[in-house]
Amino acid sequence: MSDYFQDNKAEALNNKDEYSQGARNALQALRQSVNRMKVEAKKLGTDKDNQELRMSIAKIIKDCGEMFGKCKRELSNLSNDESQMDEAEKKRYQRQAKNFMETYTKIKASFDEIAREISEKQKLYIENARKKKAPTASKRNSHSHDLHTNEPNAVAIEDLTHKYQELDEVNIESDIIRERQEDINQIERLMTEVNQMTIDMATEVEAADSKLEQIHENARSTKENTKKALVEIGQGADYQKKSQKKMCCLIWLIILGVGGIVVIILLSTGVIC
Repeated sequence: MSDYFQDNKAEALNNKDEYSQGARNALQALRQSVNRMKVEAKKLGTDKDNQELRMSIAKIIKDCGEMFGKCKRELSNLSNDESQMDEAEKKRYQRQAKNFMETYTKIKASFDEIAREISEKQKLYIENARKKKAPTASKRNSHSHDLHTNEPNAVAIEDLTHKYQELDEVNIESDIIRERQEDINQIERLMTEVNQMTIDMATEVEAADSKLEQIHENARSTKENTKKALVEIGQGADYQKKSQKKMCCLIWLIILGVGGIVVIILLSTGVIC
């Protein structure tokens, strides 16, 4: 039976070590992704701002979401109670979970700041693109009217061809606006999910810590109650000894008193001369 418990304890410790290493690796990967996200975010609004950049940022954001989820799973496993472990070991792993949670919170704060920066730059791009798009759309209607009302000639056709090329560019810009709006929506969805994950994680870690403190408090109370009971038992034993001494003295007094009365009676009756 002892070997069985020892094997379970060793397995529990091994699992905790794996969860701890998993959380450490996930946090390191998350930090690296957030740092890459910060570098790419700086390029938005510059001459390097293109579809390739936006695809790169979208992939990094997706990676961050996966890493946040992995961190949550590993920290949850690390915080879960293992009855096979002793209190010192539970406290050690719980302390690790709290330290990891503090690191996670700092990384999340950086992620939130960069995500807001990306979202604001994308919104600014959309706003400027829509301002440029409006007058071009009105020109399209004007040139379309000219094409149908005037006799076309080589110059007019060339001019209209050029204008329609501009309009094609506007259509492409409309697609880019839509894509950037989708990028903004993706960021906002992920931020909402990460916020909820953070709340759940913090609650689990805090609950596990409170549970461990309650166990320690119960252990301290049990120890104090045991000491108190031992003192009371000792006091009871002393009281019992004193009571026994008093009883013995009382019995001897009774014996002596009865003996004295018997002697007096015998003397008075002349039995004893």
